[in-house]
Amino acid sequence: MLPNYPQHVVQRGHNEQAVFAEEADYLYYLNTLEECKDLYDIKVYGFCLMINQVHLNIATR
Repeated sequence: MLPNYPQHVVQRGHNEQAVFAEEADYLYYLNTLEECKDLYDIKVYGFCLMINQVHLNIATR
């Protein structure tokens, strides 16, 4: 990744399978994203969590 250059990152479930089974899974993902954001100095511009995929708009600093 280029510093300060936003990237669209997509994570999908295999064969369109669900990534999130229940609300707690979404919360766990968001908490982990928050921890990684600080740990790796990543700027999160936006995100979209869907049942079978995740879209992130992120950049390194």
